[in-house]
Amino acid sequence: MPEAIAHQVSVHYEITGSGPPLLFLHGLGSSGRDWEIQTTYFSGTHTVMTIDLRGHGESEKPPGPYSIQAFSDDVVAVLMDAVPTERPEQFKKVLQTFSLINRCCAFRQRFR
Repeated sequence: MPEAIAHQVSVHYEITGSGPPLLFLHGLGSSGRDWEIQTTYFSGTHTVMTIDLRGHGESEKPPGPYSIQAFSDDVVAVLMDAVPTERPEQFKKVLQTFSLINRCCAFRQRFR
């Protein structure tokens, strides 16, 4: 049961397969298990990662409130802690995307 720590919260994740990266994130009130069919299918050609965001699945369930910013921080922490050193470049674009999401959350009043 792999876990990473994001702001003192234990976040569960799974990595399977090899190849270009593919990250699946679940919706509110769900877990990474939602993606079992897709994970099985794509793990033959991709490095597939699923994450149970805080408060979901096998991740720690601290008292709220939860936020998109906190969920983004969870994903970034997992990517920074969990990605094997021989594959960091594969997840570079994913990490850049979540950095952008974090910035957008910080300035959400500027977006419609």
